[in-house]
Amino acid sequence: MFPNETYASLINHMNMPELTSGDKTIGDSTRNIILWTGVSREFAETFNSLVRDERIVVLTSTHILSYLIDGAVLPYPIAKRYRVYNNTHWMPASINLKPEFRAKLRG
Repeated sequence: MFPNETYASLINHMNMPELTSGDKTIGDSTRNIILWTGVSREFAETFNSLVRDERIVVLTSTHILSYLIDGAVLPYPIAKRYRVYNNTHWMPASINLKPEFRAKLRG
């Protein structure tokens, strides 16, 4: 994984349909914000665990152009701020490995 990977790019790189296709959503349901959808339960649980363990950082200020370049966008209004919405909004975000974890992966 490279710095500032979008969900679309990450899923394209993984080439693991058993993880990257499903009916689960990553996001904040209390605010009606989706970060990405259509992933497996295992992918969602692993992703959430990596965030909780502070191994990855989710950067929510990603421009939609990054997703257009990676070939995938979600069909929801764009969440421009991290707040409560009345209906579902998509917050384009990127994923970044924490530097200390990236160093461990390199060996």
